[in-house]
Amino acid sequence: MAFSGEYEAPVRKKRIRLPTELQAGLGNRFFIVGLPFWPFLALYPEASFDQMMESLEDGVSPVDPVFINVLPQLGARSFPILVGEEGRFTIPSNLQTFLSEKMVFVGSGRTVRLYKADIWRVRSQEDSAYLQKLAEHLAGTDKAQEKEAKSGKH
Repeated sequence: MAFSGEYEAPVRKKRIRLPTELQAGLGNRFFIVGLPFWPFLALYPEASFDQMMESLEDGVSPVDPVFINVLPQLGARSFPILVGEEGRFTIPSNLQTFLSEKMVFVGSGRTVRLYKADIWRVRSQEDSAYLQKLAEHLAGTDKAQEKEAKSGKH
């Protein structure tokens, strides 16, 4: 399932309500991951999380840096979440630095990202500016290709 949409939600007593539009795809049990260099928490459906971990472990030797460094860091920052009454769940204590009073759930393909609302607003504006430049670039490239096609050049 591909997740989409943007949903603001308040945090109360380290608990947050999962939007019903996202709960259908995440289910009542999912994994939450927060790596120190991410500006968000990632929510993975259980099967997607298992698949990601298996793909990281496949063929990895005990002396490989992925085995030595990445897997333990990922494991220490990943938690199974059970969704409770009214779609609420608690953010694990060592991931609470990612929280603010207002959060935004953002559909991101196979995962859901959970941002602090102020970080998401800035990020969204930056991403919009980038997407505008990309669209302009692609439009310019398309115009150049049209000119070449009309002039008979390939």
